[in-house]
Amino acid sequence: MRKSLVVLGILGCCWACQPLVGEQSGKKIIAQVFDKLLYLDQVQEFIPDGTSVEDSLLMLDAYTQRWIREALMLHIAEENISEAWRIEELVEDYRASLVRHNYEQVLVEELLDSTITTEELNTFYERNKAQYELETTIVRCDLIKLSNNVRLPNSFDEWWKQGKKAQLVISNWVVL
Repeated sequence: MRKSLVVLGILGCCWACQPLVGEQSGKKIIAQVFDKLLYLDQVQEFIPDGTSVEDSLLMLDAYTQRWIREALMLHIAEENISEAWRIEELVEDYRASLVRHNYEQVLVEELLDSTITTEELNTFYERNKAQYELETTIVRCDLIKLSNNVRLPNSFDEWWKQGKKAQLVISNWVVL
């Protein structure tokens, strides 16, 4: 019940919050949701140069409507979220994590020499040969060598394809 009231409230506010046209500190305000303002210059950077007037207006309206919905949803969420979430703490932790990650990326790019010479590769291989030994066989071959004039029985092809261990006597040859 509460969810449906919140959704109805959001939808009602979206239609009620019509874009405003005003000026504040020399910037044109095109929308306001509670204390958040959307300025025309913020939207203009998303409209490519050379776009027709009609298309620009459509893009401006779509961006503004989406911004209004998102700002309204954020305002309602901020009012209804419990203090147990400690949002500021989480934001600071995430910020620190992003800064640390970006710094590590810069260090890796600056300090890591990614060129490996053939000599270095061979030296590494020689020192670590034990790591490259296989524990199990990865190739199994069945080989039969027959002279050109040997005639195979019809059942041989079936046995070969099925991989059955069968003993065949072909002329004077024994095949296992």
